[in-house]
Amino acid sequence: MANRLQKGSAAAAMAVALVGSFEGPRQNAYPRPATQGQPWTICYGSTNGMPIFELVNPVDLFVDPAYQRKGMRQIRRIIDGFDWASFKPPTCAFAEREGETVLKVLDGQHTAIAAASNPHINQIPIMIVEASNTTSKAKAFIGRNTDRLAVTTLQLHQAALAAADEDAQTLDLYAPGRTSR
Repeated sequence: MANRLQKGSAAAAMAVALVGSFEGPRQNAYPRPATQGQPWTICYGSTNGMPIFELVNPVDLFVDPAYQRKGMRQIRRIIDGFDWASFKPPTCAFAEREGETVLKVLDGQHTAIAAASNPHINQIPIMIVEASNTTSKAKAFIGRNTDRLAVTTLQLHQAALAAADEDAQTLDLYAPGRTSR
């Protein structure tokens, strides 16, 4: 029996060493988003910058008005045309608000609000990144919204052709110097 315990302890120590090489220690406990609490994570639970993906109820997400954009028209458009195939998970980070740990939306607030407004959606996937304070959260928002490659009109047209969009096919059929053959 003692030999079995020693082997088990050695295996546990090796597991902690292995997990610790991928995950950094986190000194503050935080709730697992999918359960809104249990099991809480502390110590090895962060991922050295690698995001965590979870399913959460969109109603439980917090949108900070300090640096987020308004956009009721965009939210209505997302609600009216909701499609999981074109869904982009919101990017969130843990934050303290009124003494509670919340998931603060850094990017994708329109998607989160639209999902929370849809009575048929009770869970959405989110990406959780580490951003410890409002400054780092706002910087993450800026980075997500400025460091990206814009899609050109021609690229959108080519994608619409590949998607068998009738309008794109008609335009392509009658346009001089057609974009496809």
